[in-house]
Amino acid sequence: PRGQVTYHDYTTPPSILEKLITEMQCRVLVIDHHDTAKKIHEERLVPWESIFAQSSSGAGLAWQHYFPGQEMPYAVGMVQFRDLGRPWHPEFQGKPSAVNALDFHAYLMRCLPRTPEAWTPVLMTPIISDLVVALNTGAILTAQDRAMIEAASPTAVKIQIGGQIVPAFIGFPASLVSDALNHLLQIHPEAPF
Repeated sequence: PRGQVTYHDYTTPPSILEKLITEMQCRVLVIDHHDTAKKIHEERLVPWESIFAQSSSGAGLAWQHYFPGQEMPYAVGMVQFRDLGRPWHPEFQGKPSAVNALDFHAYLMRCLPRTPEAWTPVLMTPIISDLVVALNTGAILTAQDRAMIEAASPTAVKIQIGGQIVPAFIGFPASLVSDALNHLLQIHPEAPF
């Protein structure tokens, strides 16, 4: 192989994977957990390496792959907890693990550049004081986000997705999509999500 191409938390279409392998002679590794990628991983049409599990997040799968047998740092665990949607499950709502995961995500997404240089020290830090700063800052941002989402709730529209009519927000920032849609689910429990 000429080189290695790795996709984390995303699976590119099979046509691109095939081109990378056959035409560019690359070794390809795809690490993913999304339901939208399940079929692609199951029907591997070209010889690429796949790490796929829906019980872990992309961050969790990457940790397990690159640091086998090592305990996952607490911060990476919080990323995984949120990415799997657990803060919104009734069994976790309002509990410290859910609150911390939401606050930490807000801090990562809004206070740090999206680069390995910025995120690695925060995710890998064993120093609790650094984590406390991140969580305290994130708590302020989460409260601000919650207020904005609640204020926008009356503007939710009904749209059709996959043959179902569901409430939705139009034009929300990407960093708030999961939080906003989970809020809509809470105030519209009858919706066929």
